[in-house]
Amino acid sequence: MKKVIRIFSFLQQKMHELPVLDEYRDYQRGDYVIIMIPDIAEDLAIVRSNDVESCGEVKTDIKILRKATDQDRLKKDEAEIQAEQDFVVFREKIAKFKKEMSPVGARVSLDQRFFYATFTAPDRVDFRDMVKEFSSQVGKKVFFEQIGVRDRAKIVGDLGKCGQTRCCGSFLPTLPSVSMESARVQNLSSQQLENITGVCCKLKCCLNYEVENYKENRKDLPKMKKKVFYNNREGRVMGLDILNKRVKIQFDDTGEFLVVDNEKISRKEQ
Repeated sequence: MKKVIRIFSFLQQKMHELPVLDEYRDYQRGDYVIIMIPDIAEDLAIVRSNDVESCGEVKTDIKILRKATDQDRLKKDEAEIQAEQDFVVFREKIAKFKKEMSPVGARVSLDQRFFYATFTAPDRVDFRDMVKEFSSQVGKKVFFEQIGVRDRAKIVGDLGKCGQTRCCGSFLPTLPSVSMESARVQNLSSQQLENITGVCCKLKCCLNYEVENYKENRKDLPKMKKKVFYNNREGRVMGLDILNKRVKIQFDDTGEFLVVDNEKISRKEQ
């Protein structure tokens, strides 16, 4: 795998992975840097990690120009104030032009010449008719990006149902695909959907984290409802603790339930 440096762009509210060039090796986690986003603007970013393995193919034209100065960070604070004012205008234009858009957030570039906004919508939106009027009123070049509900959750941030900062908003550079297969492997597919979905109403990203461990442990365990024996007593498998390799048995003679280590049961009568 390629080694990368991960940076978070404040303008785009996105994590980017860049190849680790020689001039990037001295940057440390928490360093503020100035980056160039092609065809958009210079932006302030923060280093999330350096010299780590990439999660996938690295494709980016973004470059780190230099370390940020105190003056750069002051410009960022001023740009955020301006972004709040422009965001009000953005919402007004959406209402005026009757666009079915739900604005998520907005940022202004350090030089305050560029306005970048994100929104969600049920369908693709043609907003060309409102761009000219909006751009003229705020005096900036504008870029509107339609995003999905998972990207919205990533930008908004906040806490997940586990009580920790959402994975998407803290350390995941990209949003992985999550399928019901991941829930099924962990015996979670029977759970109510609200228990395995995040605040974005999609399957939780963390369902992917332990899938391989579950698959490996599951190889040694009996299937549900299968006949097993424990201490010369016959029963059936009624539950599995896959990570701890334990089996819940209901005995045929008494109906009693007992949870035992998998290595202590047998598939045939002894």
